[in-house]
Amino acid sequence: MLDDPADPPAATNLIEQITYEEAFELFFRVPMAERGEGWVSTMYFCRQELQDCFVGEIVGEEHLLEHPPRRLFATTMVALSGIELMARMIPPPTEHAGSSELFVATVTTYSARAKWRISEDHARVLLRLRNSLSHTFGLYSAGKGGVHLPLYLYSS
Repeated sequence: MLDDPADPPAATNLIEQITYEEAFELFFRVPMAERGEGWVSTMYFCRQELQDCFVGEIVGEEHLLEHPPRRLFATTMVALSGIELMARMIPPPTEHAGSSELFVATVTTYSARAKWRISEDHARVLLRLRNSLSHTFGLYSAGKGGVHLPLYLYSS
């Protein structure tokens, strides 16, 4: 159903017309150099942009680390925005509904499933980095009591 351009479902109620498995597949579809026709999700475009920023082309994800990295500032912005996108689209089970809490819960929940085990404190550091990069382009992060903390990036 998702790849049939002759009979596309109405965009406003696509999710109501497909199964959970199709929705999951649609959300996590791997970016390809030649996409072809069919439905794709915003996460598809986020992952495609992430690859383009990171290595300059769309390659199989198993080959990403074979290319020299580039545009790390933009890559980090896109990656952290992708985490927030995932938090909004498939939120982890949490009692908190705020944007910050959803981001932290997503990082801790899904990193544990991937066996990375990012702590809540480290997830909050990622949230501060995401907010700083997205809202002030990495110039500073608001600390406790409204104190502005300059952020420095190290490049070798």
